[in-house]
Amino acid sequence: MKDALSHLPQGLTKIYARIFDGIAAQSLGDREIAMECFRWVLYAKESIYGDFLLPALALLGSSSATLQELESKKLVPAYVSEACGNLLSIDEWSEVKPIHFSVDEFLRKVLFKGVGGYWKDLVDRHQADFVLACRCIDLLLLADIDSRSDNFVYAANYFDTHVLGSIDGSADLPPGLRTRIDQLLGVDDGRLRWLLNSRSVYEDGHIEPISSSWLVWATKLCNVPSLKTIWPNLARPKNALILAVHHGDNSILDLLLSEGLDIHETDRESWTALTYASFYNNKPAIDLLLQRGAITDMSKVCTGMLHLVVIRDNIELARRMLAAGADVNEVEPPNCMVPLMLVETLAMARMLCEEFKADLKINDARGMNALFHLQANPFDDKTTAIFEYFVKQGADVTATTPVGMNILDHALQQHRGGKKIQFLLQHYPQLASKQEHEWTALHWACASENLEHNRHIVQKLLNSGLKASIITTTHPPGSWTPWDISIHYSSDWIFQECENEMHGLGGPTTSQTVALAAGDGPSVDAAVADYNEIDNFECSLCGMNMVRFPGIERTYRTNCMKWKFRFDCTTCHQKFCLMCNDHIHSRNQDHEYRTTCSVFGMKQECRYA
Repeated sequence: MKDALSHLPQGLTKIYARIFDGIAAQSLGDREIAMECFRWVLYAKESIYGDFLLPALALLGSSSATLQELESKKLVPAYVSEACGNLLSIDEWSEVKPIHFSVDEFLRKVLFKGVGGYWKDLVDRHQADFVLACRCIDLLLLADIDSRSDNFVYAANYFDTHVLGSIDGSADLPPGLRTRIDQLLGVDDGRLRWLLNSRSVYEDGHIEPISSSWLVWATKLCNVPSLKTIWPNLARPKNALILAVHHGDNSILDLLLSEGLDIHETDRESWTALTYASFYNNKPAIDLLLQRGAITDMSKVCTGMLHLVVIRDNIELARRMLAAGADVNEVEPPNCMVPLMLVETLAMARMLCEEFKADLKINDARGMNALFHLQANPFDDKTTAIFEYFVKQGADVTATTPVGMNILDHALQQHRGGKKIQFLLQHYPQLASKQEHEWTALHWACASENLEHNRHIVQKLLNSGLKASIITTTHPPGSWTPWDISIHYSSDWIFQECENEMHGLGGPTTSQTVALAAGDGPSVDAAVADYNEIDNFECSLCGMNMVRFPGIERTYRTNCMKWKFRFDCTTCHQKFCLMCNDHIHSRNQDHEYRTTCSVFGMKQECRYA
């Protein structure tokens, strides 16, 4: 023992060198396992997990004929870890990674510099990408496409990246890889759709019918050198340019354009190649498409293209589109937003307003101007600079929507970060003052999508001197303090957490407050019908998200919170939350509406005129 201790290596480098020498001295099978694991850790394009690595390791030696055979060959994580000298953390459901950053450092700085020896293949990047590309394709050919498991998502997303990485200076695909790619191109329609869907490429988004060639044009395979030589019969569908603009080099896009593909070809959403290039922020592709006349005829540029360019903050492209005739005040359905409502930087805002005279007085479908839409979180100096610039340019900071909601109310109800609310209270305190019979800032704060996180804002409003008031409604009939609104819009569990911390919201106690606190409420019948549907929608006026999931205890608070309770106008066919419903029906008293409540496995409807 003394002799062994006296020969211990000094420093981590020598310790790791001894461990790797020990790994190399193992049986051939264990050495191959270790080589494969370190190859994945070093060359994978993103983190991989045990549920992907273990099936990949089962491919060692020979490809499996079936998924069942592959499963039977899977090794237990402990065995794999031991084969790797216990230098990798391997668990079936966890990320595979070195046990310490110094292991990765040793691999890249020490082992890679070694000349010859067993580990020389680990240093060969082309060889590594070849092996990983083969593993990915083999797994894709075996995957259970009917399973909901996402074990092989990495293989679907990166097989093409590894294929390209495997190509050395000869520009030829390595032997064995082309055969596998041909197998992949020959899969049935079901597996083809599964693979494309894994990469967020969906047939129903395109006009062209799906074909195996999509696997080339929608992936980095389109950049394989000598593409026309390797696959001379590869189809060029009309949407090939749209598919290729995400991954394709400009040489490939130029090739497709030279073959006569229409630069204005659209998918089912009317998106063109330029739209996708802007979405992916692919600047070289954008430049090429502009050179080839993508905006020469603005009538062929899809609606909403300018909006997307503004979101991506591509000032130069926005300027070129506007100079070519794009409408700076173009309204995009269904919410009728204009580009100015989507700006991310002051430079874009100034360009739209000063160079092209964007109109700050335009409202969206809910009656909200551009100031409502400045919702960055955090609401930092860059965003406040845009806000103040808009105000100086004439935007109305006191504007209200048809339901009486102002910018402060909207920020409170949407919980768009405390900093915007603090900014508005500090610089525009008049927004907290309302006329009698109008929903107050306290009411909107208590109707927040996240009351639990809004507690400190509610307390700040109270500390500023804002008093709770009672608002009377007729649709449905009731008298609502902010406390009543908090009970109505909150789930039981959130309400109970806030109940002992929020004071001053109830005003004079009303009979309705007592009823709500007891779990009862207006127009709620205990008898309900079967209901098993999940429903997602927004209030048509204030935009509040409302999601109904079947499955909550049958009490008023849980049954009628914002996620569970809506008002459907059967005359104008819109859906409203409680606070907006009374406004719309006080002006349209001849309209009929239906109240819908839902709980786990239950539903009820009440009809009112």
